[in-house]
Amino acid sequence: MRTSEYGMQTFENAQSQTVVSDRSTRCEMGFTILQGKGDIVVKHAEDHIDTNLWCHPQKSLAHRHQTFGRLTVTHFMLGFVLFWAVFLINRAAQAMELGEIPPRVELKGKLGGRLDGTPWSSAELQGKVYVLFYVDPDERDTNNEASDALARENFPGEKFQSVAIINMAATWLPNFAISSGLKDKQRRYPRTIYVRDYKKVLVNAWKIADDSSNVLAFDKKGRLIFRKDGRLTPEEIQRLIRVIRDHL
Repeated sequence: MRTSEYGMQTFENAQSQTVVSDRSTRCEMGFTILQGKGDIVVKHAEDHIDTNLWCHPQKSLAHRHQTFGRLTVTHFMLGFVLFWAVFLINRAAQAMELGEIPPRVELKGKLGGRLDGTPWSSAELQGKVYVLFYVDPDERDTNNEASDALARENFPGEKFQSVAIINMAATWLPNFAISSGLKDKQRRYPRTIYVRDYKKVLVNAWKIADDSSNVLAFDKKGRLIFRKDGRLTPEEIQRLIRVIRDHL
C-alpha cells in the first residue's frame, strides 16, 4: 500500500487500483471510478469504461432510464410485428384455395340474411356459376367497374347468378340506412341477391379480407374458381369474365 499523488491510500495492481479513502477523486485524470458498497475501484482509461457515466451518477441514472425506455419500445415493436406476422401467416394458411368448396355458412336471425328476412346459406352456391361480392359499405364503389363489366355480358339467368353480401359490421353507418339503400338496389337489380352479414361471418369462416370489397366466383358444383380481395384491375376483370364463360 502507498499514498498516491492525489493524497489517497491505494493498493497497487497491474491493471487497477482500489481506493479506500477519499471519494472526491477527480475523473479528469484518465481514470474511471466504479463505486461498490464501500470501496471505489479506479481503473485505467484503456479499459474502455465510460468515465462520464460513472463519474456523474445523475447522468448514469438518466442514461440507464433512457436505455431501458428504448429497449422497452423496441421489444414492444418486435412483439407487435411478430404477432401480426403469425396472424397473417395463419390466416393465409387457412384461406380458401381455388378448386375448394368453402365451409358452409348460414346467415339468419341476428347473423343476417336476405333483405326480406329469410335465411341465406352458402349451400345455395350450386347449380349455376355464381359471382359473389362481399362488400364493406364504405367500399361499395371499389369494384363498380367489375359489376358494370359483368352486367354488359348479360349472362343467361339459368346459368349465372350474382350475389352481393354486405359486411354490415365494417362501417359506422347505421343498419337502417344501409338496409334502405340495399332495398333500392334490389329493385334496380332484381337479378342480384342481396344479403346482410351482421357479424362478419364470412370474414371469419372463409378468411376473406375485412373492410374491403371482395369478389369470388364459384362453379356449378360450388367450387371456388376465382378470388380477389380488393379492387380488380382491368386485366383481372377480363380474367373473371373468361373464367365464368369457361364454366357456364
